Amino acid sequence: MARPMQRALSSFLTMIAMLVIWSLAIVPVLAASSTWNADSGNWNDSANWSNGVPQDRNDIAIFPEAPAPRVITLPSGQVEIGEIRFDSSIPYTLTGSGSIFFPPAGAGTIRVLKGYHSIEATIDLQKTVSFDIAANSGLSLISPNNLLRGSGGITKTGEGELTLLAPNEHHRYLVIGSSLWKATSPLAE
Repeated sequence: MARPMQRALSSFLTMIAMLVIWSLAIVPVLAASSTWNADSGNWNDSANWSNGVPQDRNDIAIFPEAPAPRVITLPSGQVEIGEIRFDSSIPYTLTGSGSIFFPPAGAGTIRVLKGYHSIEATIDLQKTVSFDIAANSGLSLISPNNLLRGSGGITKTGEGELTLLAPNEHHRYLVIGSSLWKATSPLAE
């Protein structure tokens, strides 16, 4: 009698272990959102964010309505991120010697809900990144610090304006939805 009970218990525990492993592999990783809550400052300063520094492939960095223009400095090294979201009629500028890194796994979106903003830092595209820009809004990728590089593609959606004023070393494709794309640098390819 003890032998069949041991086999049943062993089978039951094996099944539970397999369910746990399956659920960890199937359940999506939840993104952590953090909102910029300071004047201008350093990206890596946790005091500048509502929910800690966004620095994971699934994290969302939100730049809300601001009373005056903001400049956020990316320190040297990579800032790994899933989404950057601008939601302010007053401009934000991301600048510095660091780079914005969209790894192969994760969301990969830069979203402009309103306003005109700029990124003056390298954007490392290791996957297809969506630039979603609402009507009457825009995003400028500006030299000298900005460089698009990597093997990922670019998908442009929304009716807003994406302006490329930077050298481009990315090696994949560009998909344009119903939107305006401006390549105004002689180095923009």
